[in-house]
Amino acid sequence: MFNTLEKSSSVLWSTEPSRRIVVEPTASAEKIHSRQGEVELAMTAQRNWIVLCVVALTLLLAGCGGGLTTEVPEAAKEHVWTRPALATDAAGNQAELPYTSVDSGAGSEVRICVLFPHLKDPYWVGLAYGTWVEAQRTGASYDLYAADGYGDLPRQIDQAKDCINSGRYDALVIGAISGDGTCDTIRQALQKKMVVIDSVNGMACGEEVTSDPRYARTLVSYYVLGQTAARYIAGLDQELDLLALTGPQGVPWSDSLLAGLKNGLEGSKAKVVAAPRGDMDATVQLALAGDALSADRSIDAVFGTSVTMSAGISAVHNSGRKDIRLFNGALDGDSYKGIADGQIAVGASDLGPIIARMAIDTAVRLVTQPGGVAYRTIGPKPILVDSDTIHNVAREDILSPPGFKPVLNFDSKKK
Repeated sequence: MFNTLEKSSSVLWSTEPSRRIVVEPTASAEKIHSRQGEVELAMTAQRNWIVLCVVALTLLLAGCGGGLTTEVPEAAKEHVWTRPALATDAAGNQAELPYTSVDSGAGSEVRICVLFPHLKDPYWVGLAYGTWVEAQRTGASYDLYAADGYGDLPRQIDQAKDCINSGRYDALVIGAISGDGTCDTIRQALQKKMVVIDSVNGMACGEEVTSDPRYARTLVSYYVLGQTAARYIAGLDQELDLLALTGPQGVPWSDSLLAGLKNGLEGSKAKVVAAPRGDMDATVQLALAGDALSADRSIDAVFGTSVTMSAGISAVHNSGRKDIRLFNGALDGDSYKGIADGQIAVGASDLGPIIARMAIDTAVRLVTQPGGVAYRTIGPKPILVDSDTIHNVAREDILSPPGFKPVLNFDSKKK
């Protein structure tokens, strides 16, 4: 009970622990009436305080936990799942094979620290979804920490060090901001006997790291994604001057995507005539796209990826030009809708949520079965979709469901 009435002196505890309202047994009627008013005020304050607490707790959980998602996705109920994958072994040999997960519940004693560069766009929200789904399925627990973008390397390093030094985690899953900027921190994790999963972006940390049996990569080659989309464009056999919006310079996935695009267009009638680089911030990318379209009227096609594609669409709309064609190198929410509507001709996808599921699954595998993977790198086989084929792929393999909010802290023991 919130209210406690003592028989000896009728004490009612107020919402302030140090303040009591006392009604003496021998008090006069007038005095009692006055005190009853005080009691009613205190009870009203107490009710208001309770309401405020409930609201504050709800907001806190929504903000810190990323939303109170209660429905368990069907994918999280699977005992085992498989997907077509591309795997690379330690010798660099690549093969297409079926990826088969660990059994459900296999990670019930595993705690994972997950690091993302940001959660600014639907692509990384999709990865957060895949992380949450696979944690539920395997029984693993995790905490997800996001930096503020690709210019925020110091924060990601601090987050990684906090996870390593806490002693709470068995594994570190990292979407690295920098190809080599986190390598010293990754070495520290491996020295502490933590499993490290290099996910999505890829790092270049040298043989000392990549040869460690506790290290693995779950990603799709963005070079291959760029080539895949480029070969479609080349196959159109049309003269096209492309504006390529591929993201920040110096980040492995972004550099690889642009290189793969250019390679795939070699010998064709299409070519890249502008490739401005910048952070994956919508405002930054919109400015880059708008400036490029204003500076070069020969541009008649835009190639983009997630946020950069959305920026490209907006810049084309703002320019008033209707002759510009759109091609996507990595699908997000706007691009998915654009392809379904026929606004974007074609899109490639690395199946981000599946990469995230592979990352959690591989972390569980290496923690519970040391040396339990034969591959150095693995990722889902990329897909290419247009308006006729996009609905043949489960949306949740490409993006998070509508309305999903990233779950930043998941404890399988308390779900």
